[in-house]
Amino acid sequence: QARVASIRVTRVRLPNGGEVLRLGVHDDGCGGATLDGGGTGLAGMAARVRAMDGTFFLDSPAGGPTTLRVDIPLR
Repeated sequence: QARVASIRVTRVRLPNGGEVLRLGVHDDGCGGATLDGGGTGLAGMAARVRAMDGTFFLDSPAGGPTTLRVDIPLR
């Protein structure tokens, strides 16, 4: 039900000198996205990101908006 969505992919240098590939997704939808999926959908994506020592952040309160941020270390 989102009217607007954006995707941003950047390479970010961290304060410790490392680098990550950062993926950001934001929409103005109704919110309510969760990781409760039994290993599929967002939960499956989160598991794959964590398997690469990455971080997965999801904020999607009821009523929206939804923001997703993934950081994957670059080696």
